Amino acid sequence: MKTGFLLILATLGVTMACGGDDGEGEAEVPEVDCATVTVPRYAELTFLQDSCAHCHGADKEGPARQEAPVSINFDTIEAAKPFAKEAVEELYEDPPAMPPASANLPAVTEAQRSALNAWAQCGTPE
Repeated sequence: MKTGFLLILATLGVTMACGGDDGEGEAEVPEVDCATVTVPRYAELTFLQDSCAHCHGADKEGPARQEAPVSINFDTIEAAKPFAKEAVEELYEDPPAMPPASANLPAVTEAQRSALNAWAQCGTPE
């Protein structure tokens, strides 16, 4: 029971701190046919290190996190896997919720967004 409650709290934290329902366009995430798409490995998703981990890194604290929840990181595969689908939803919002303008990072490209979507939907391979 305690684990379920913690999962609900973590989900609420993701929703509130990383965009959530802020009145912007709902995410329309395309389905991926895992049998026909080339699914990248985590190491091929270099933008996770270059962009996402800029705020969502275990080594980031305080203002350096840009209000990113402490429990949500993308600097290792172990940290990224549980939040992969939520990250995809953030990237498919209109306009994308991540990266936030305050982070002063380049926008995630369509190719990067599609690659993360395939990775998330097709089993998050190492």
